[in-house]
Amino acid sequence: PETAIFSRSGDFLALDTVGDTRSHYPRVSLHRAFPLESPYRYISVLDPDECEIGIIRDVDDFPHECADMLRTELRRRYYVCDLTSVTSVRDKRGFSYWVAKTGDTEVSFTLRDTFNSIRQAPDGTVLITDIDSNRYTLPSPERLDRRSHRLIESYL
Repeated sequence: PETAIFSRSGDFLALDTVGDTRSHYPRVSLHRAFPLESPYRYISVLDPDECEIGIIRDVDDFPHECADMLRTELRRRYYVCDLTSVTSVRDKRGFSYWVAKTGDTEVSFTLRDTFNSIRQAPDGTVLITDIDSNRYTLPSPERLDRRSHRLIESYL
């Protein structure tokens, strides 16, 4: 936080470094090193060529306004759709085809390697990543309705 000044540059996050070496990066991206365990700690800052500029130890080390901007950027990059139930799961030729609900809306998505596309977070939440890298969460299996739990239990 002493040598990094983040700002908005249109739709992008920009970075100016100060101190011994001064640099301007008009566009940087943030990548979580530990997305499940520490979503706002150990954040890699990369330039457009995916070269690492540095690591943010903890977003909370930055001034409040800057920390909010970094959190917003991370939430945008790591957007997750919260599912409330699973309507159907169909396996075919190494893919699984899912239909689920997010509140009253129905969504469909496909998983390529189902067992590696589903992870259970330390808090019990089920995390799903589809073939297009979209992310979904389901509440822990114990909190799902009986039908949804039965449909996903063989994948956990």
